[in-house]
Amino acid sequence: MVVTRISTEGLYVTDIAPLRPGDGYNHIYAFNFNTPQNLRECDVLSLLDGIVGEFLGLTELSYPTWNVLSVCADGLDNDGDGLVDFGADPDCVSPDDMSETTLPPGTNSKARVQVPSSSSECPIPEPQLLTPELVADGVRMEGLESGLVAVENAVVATTFTSCDLNGDGFVEYEGAEAECNDDCSADPGCTELTQYYEYGQWTIDAGGQKVFIVSQDAYPDFDPRSAAGMRLSLIRGVLKQIEFIDPPWIIEIRCRDDLVAEGAELKPRYQACVPPVPR
Repeated sequence: MVVTRISTEGLYVTDIAPLRPGDGYNHIYAFNFNTPQNLRECDVLSLLDGIVGEFLGLTELSYPTWNVLSVCADGLDNDGDGLVDFGADPDCVSPDDMSETTLPPGTNSKARVQVPSSSSECPIPEPQLLTPELVADGVRMEGLESGLVAVENAVVATTFTSCDLNGDGFVEYEGAEAECNDDCSADPGCTELTQYYEYGQWTIDAGGQKVFIVSQDAYPDFDPRSAAGMRLSLIRGVLKQIEFIDPPWIIEIRCRDDLVAEGAELKPRYQACVPPVPR
């Protein structure tokens, strides 16, 4: 399993060798109550366990424990030199080393490669591209929850409207406020501001399908209201399901690398949002 995202409260992992490739359901979120220490995106785990539960429609593990598989004992040719692991690759000083690459003189042999140069050094898989047809298929989408996904040529909401018509901080379930909220929910280009202010959720138009985005923790400088109508060549992140919103799908971006405006640089998956050292 490879770590695809580390958040302030846990980690997201993907089984990179599932029993039924392509069927989904090979991703999970482990709720850790705080940021996992000495761990980063790209790390491969040999073990992840915990208590399985559902939270607002999202399957997750609580009270997780995990073991990080060292690079020099993972059975992979991480640096592409044709030599695998300690005993065969001379760059592995011990089976506990976290790099098969020649490190700068004086570097601790347990240090990770700061900037992975290939998918061998960071086996995060390609994100699943969300087409309008896929977004509309709830069963297939559920199989992708907690996995890395992406939308191409998405448009930031063009309208940001508040349905809290009486200013009490809530949107009522009936009457004019409910009608306003229903109209906004049905419009792929509309973000309701009460929900945005409370939860940080804004929306994109993904080919006629609405998808919620959360970015405020990972990219606090980005204000979707100032970017209304902006076309994004790519938006990427982990998929979450929240059953009480419509539609129930949220993409949580991991850092500013995951939000790519037209003409901006697109980092490869094995470098995007990968810090040089563990947290």
